[in-house]
Amino acid sequence: KKKKLLEDLRLKDIKITVIGLSDVPISLGDHGGNEFLIRVKNLTTEDKLKAKQKLKEKNSVSFINFFGEQRFSKNNMQIGKAILKREWQKACSLIKDKKIEEYLQKHPRDFVNAIRLLPKKTISIYIHAYQSYVWNKCAEIMEVDQIPIIGFSTEFKDKLTEFTVEGILKKDKILLKDFIIREIPNLYLEGDSRKKYAKASNVRMVEEGKDYMVLKFKLGTGCYATEFIRQLFE
Repeated sequence: KKKKLLEDLRLKDIKITVIGLSDVPISLGDHGGNEFLIRVKNLTTEDKLKAKQKLKEKNSVSFINFFGEQRFSKNNMQIGKAILKREWQKACSLIKDKKIEEYLQKHPRDFVNAIRLLPKKTISIYIHAYQSYVWNKCAEIMEVDQIPIIGFSTEFKDKLTEFTVEGILKKDKILLKDFIIREIPNLYLEGDSRKKYAKASNVRMVEEGKDYMVLKFKLGTGCYATEFIRQLFE
């Protein structure tokens, strides 16, 4: 029955194929990675030559493990930064949500409670976007194996990392303790760590046209195909 429900699900530009069943629900992080088949369009001859050179006699390609643009959406990073700085009015003005707008019409200055109307997961997405922004900035500057995803419990393993992260936070007037957001119950972000480099494996070109290439490859969890593609054609 569940298999049929999935097969009958219709989503624009998405095809779901049931490859198996599990005795327990699938959770975030359970899978080992993702396989992609992507058509890259509007390529010049030079673009294709660059990619072919990088793929020459290789089936795996390293790239900087940046968080992709979709992590940030339109205003996610700016909203996350405003929340961390307790600039509640600014955060509300950036969030386009009908519930918040209706609440503020009745309670014009109660910005904190307006934001509390959002699901905690949604608020976390905004903070994650700011964390990702800081990580990307560090990855542009630092040549290290691991870069922290900052949070209130981040411990720096070396002075270079500490200096770089604190420089970015200082510019934004944010402290590590700001990642404990007491104004919103149970919202705190400890932080984590992420490898600077990722590897695309089983990379191969399966089709080529005048201005396009079709690529097939595998990435580990948390890696962005958009970033691999962008860097491949740089």
